[in-house]
Amino acid sequence: MQAVYQGVLATRPALAPLRAAVLASTANRRAAAADLAFDGRDLAAMRRTQAMLPPGHPPAVRRAKGWISRLATPACAGCGQLASRLAPLGGQN
Repeated sequence: MQAVYQGVLATRPALAPLRAAVLASTANRRAAAADLAFDGRDLAAMRRTQAMLPPGHPPAVRRAKGWISRLATPACAGCGQLASRLAPLGGQN
């Protein structure tokens, strides 16, 4: 999807002022998708989606979810509940 946006922005100079907003919107949607995948216990999808986020985008709670998603599945059985409890501490998932 990012390649599509890059192509559109490259071929339509009039859209240059919207570039930052388009890229920020894409990052926010990917972050939301990573959170949904984590909440649904699809840790592989969470890792793939989080890898597409721009550097520095994930807040502390999302980074913690990323670390949790890398744990072995049996060790991570209760990790979803733990990370959900961390959300209020970070302010944003």
